[in-house]
Amino acid sequence: MLRISHVAYQPHLIITHTEILGSSLVLRMPEFVKSPDGSKLCSPGKVVWEELVREEYLRYTWAEDDAVKREFGTDFSGEARVSGDEVEFTVTTTNVGDQPHNNGAYLFCLQAGEFWRQFHDYDGLRTFVRLDDRWAGVNEMQNGVFKDHRMWGSRVGENGVIHNLMAKVSEDGEWILGIALDRPGSVSSNHQLWPSCIHTNPTWSLLAPGKSETAKGKVYFFRGGLHDLHERYRSDFPTPNT
Repeated sequence: MLRISHVAYQPHLIITHTEILGSSLVLRMPEFVKSPDGSKLCSPGKVVWEELVREEYLRYTWAEDDAVKREFGTDFSGEARVSGDEVEFTVTTTNVGDQPHNNGAYLFCLQAGEFWRQFHDYDGLRTFVRLDDRWAGVNEMQNGVFKDHRMWGSRVGENGVIHNLMAKVSEDGEWILGIALDRPGSVSSNHQLWPSCIHTNPTWSLLAPGKSETAKGKVYFFRGGLHDLHERYRSDFPTPNT
């Protein structure tokens, strides 16, 4: 059974397991806010959290100064809820600027952390991206299928669709860590021993001032394999391409 808690004043979620996982996994939802023209990033603080069900259901709002929100043309909020060995989350971005834009909440980052080292993958051998019909290792993505792309966008091409789904396999091959979104966008990863993170990112619509949009996602942590994760993903995020 997973449990969740929050990091004070930041949109960061700590995910633990009642038996085997200490304070290790961290979900940044989001890690950054991007300016309307895409030229600037800020790491959001001043987040206010509300615990609706202890260690199971949390909600947050961004309580930043209005001037900062206007500078970045964005307000955002989110929530997360435990469901067995999964964490469901949503992030809503709102255009509070005076011009249409499709930036805002940017980069949902799942850190494997330093405490449970089974998911550390410095060589990129156990970190995977889902193509339309198979799993591809990040080394293949960097050196073969889409050479020189650090962040891979969801697209259709000769190599198929890249889904907004990433996974790590534990060192002993028994556990899966995954993150997925319901919106097309991009995925990427960081091979450092810590935080050894995997990323999903939505593509927001061009929002008019005052308009909002919500991305829905899941974090998976269970005993199983990549095939099991893909089956869950197909059930949770059914599309013609899954």
